[in-house]
Amino acid sequence: DSAAYRAVEGIVGNYIFAYLLIFLILFCMFFLIYNILYISFEKGLQQYGLLRTVGATVEQIKRLLYLQMLLIWIKSSVIGGICSYLLTCFLAVPIMEQLYLGEYRLGGQLEVFRPMVFIGFIVLVGLALFLSTFFAMRKLVSLNPIEAIHYEKTVQVHEKTSMTMKRIFKKNRIGIEFRLALYNVMRNKKKFMFIIVSLFVGCETAFFSFALTEGMNQMNRLKQCPDFTITIPEQVLEYLVGNTPEGEEFRFISQDSVCEIEKLLNPYLEDVSVWDGIFPIIKNVKKNSSINFLEDDSLPVIQKLSPTDLEKLSEYVKKENINVNLQTFKDKNGVLILHNNLIPQAYQEEKIENIGKTIEFYDLVPVGTSMENLPTQSLKNCGYIDISEKNCPSFPLPWKDSSKMYMIVSEDTFRTLSKTMKVQDIQVSLNVEKKEESICKQRLKNWIQNKNMKFQSESGIQDFNFYSIQCKSDAIEKEILYVQISQFVMYLISAVLLLMGLTNYFTSMSTTILIRKREFAILESIGMTKNSMKKMLFYEGFLYAVAVIFLLLTIGNIMMFVFSYVLKQNVDYFIFRYPLCAFFVLVIALIFVCSLIPRVLLKIMQKGSLVDRIQAKL
Repeated sequence: DSAAYRAVEGIVGNYIFAYLLIFLILFCMFFLIYNILYISFEKGLQQYGLLRTVGATVEQIKRLLYLQMLLIWIKSSVIGGICSYLLTCFLAVPIMEQLYLGEYRLGGQLEVFRPMVFIGFIVLVGLALFLSTFFAMRKLVSLNPIEAIHYEKTVQVHEKTSMTMKRIFKKNRIGIEFRLALYNVMRNKKKFMFIIVSLFVGCETAFFSFALTEGMNQMNRLKQCPDFTITIPEQVLEYLVGNTPEGEEFRFISQDSVCEIEKLLNPYLEDVSVWDGIFPIIKNVKKNSSINFLEDDSLPVIQKLSPTDLEKLSEYVKKENINVNLQTFKDKNGVLILHNNLIPQAYQEEKIENIGKTIEFYDLVPVGTSMENLPTQSLKNCGYIDISEKNCPSFPLPWKDSSKMYMIVSEDTFRTLSKTMKVQDIQVSLNVEKKEESICKQRLKNWIQNKNMKFQSESGIQDFNFYSIQCKSDAIEKEILYVQISQFVMYLISAVLLLMGLTNYFTSMSTTILIRKREFAILESIGMTKNSMKKMLFYEGFLYAVAVIFLLLTIGNIMMFVFSYVLKQNVDYFIFRYPLCAFFVLVIALIFVCSLIPRVLLKIMQKGSLVDRIQAKL
């Protein structure tokens, strides 16, 4: 599905990264569900202990919990299915049709709702839910009924420790808040790792999304293009060949036209590039086994490859293991046949047999010219490359989306052919000063309009334009909405993952502070001031943030560079820019949130007298 692939490619690069994002969402969902269930089961331990004392077995309690999760899963699946269907119909589909269907809009329609995909996601969510339940209930089933009834998760403060703390608070408070915070954070290493891993996944995904959205920005691809590209449509080439009188020489883009363009843009022109090619007439085209199975192309073109493009082609051929004789192509007048999916499946074996055969051809002459006495040239067939394949590198070809057959040769071979065959200019690329781009565009469009009107008047054909122009600014304007929606989708996914991580942190910290309510009251009773307690909790949140930042700078950066390298190998316009500003904003926000939440929770918890808080139970 071209529309679906374009949507995935525009947002995350390819299906591999799309599946990776789905995995990350499920991973964070598992952490979030596990944390909530663990806290919920821990609070209900006394109730489950009472059930055990009246005769309920461990297996019955397990079945009860699994039944509760099953009911939650069924209800959430129904509600989620209805909401996803409505969002898909009234939000996602209109956006996708506008952005990604393009020319496919008339020929097809996006499939609104795929039951199998929905069922697959329900199964995955259910798996995450029941695995979370299984791991969260382990403490519940490990306690006997008496232990469960009298269970109270508190932090014991021994008498010796209390006296030591009392002396410290009275004599020297410098640094004690930080040391207490470090002790509190590290005394439950499992919870510490749980929180920082959850936060790390959310932050790393958000951090990576900035690099991904900037690198996959379609503007990167468009900015590689010249400001203006002037070409001659294929039907005009065929018209000139078929209607030029015998003996009269014709030029596609003449040197005079190039000079006119340079003069027209002279004050603002930065550089101009003229792409040339040779148009051969294949000898015995119906019998030539190397090309007779390609779909009809009455006017193939011979073009050269620069050393840079040749290196890209060599890497692509080796990576994809394509049957191509590159050595002959470089050294012995070899030719590679590039095509846009023109070889039928039935001829896949035949094309391999034709590698190494000779292709003979004449120079281009008007239709009706006798070919008997014309000299011939020959090239050796070195293989076929389908440029429609997604991993195929981009080459400077004038008619990429057409049924044109390109006979690609090296620069040395092209130089040899140009001595005996006419070289035609077929495309002009122009770059101008950025500030004057709009003026140059208007001038070029007026010039092309006059040339086209002149050609239509002389030829009597009103449907043909002699020149066509592609403007980079027009293409960028057309893609703006597409880019903005793609970025929004990626940022939304990252925000969801980051929110899951922060939710895990909030639930864990709120439960921890409530459990430590008596501990805080005892510390306050032996001399710890409220300001010192606030500092201690600030340091605790700060230590969580520092741990996450350390993971971002080490494992996170390694993952980012690996993913960026893979993307660069698969998407030729991907540009990696380290999101330094986004990193600093994320770090500041992380430190602020991690430090603020404990202090807010402490303020809520400190309501009531000190005696009541010391005697309180969870």
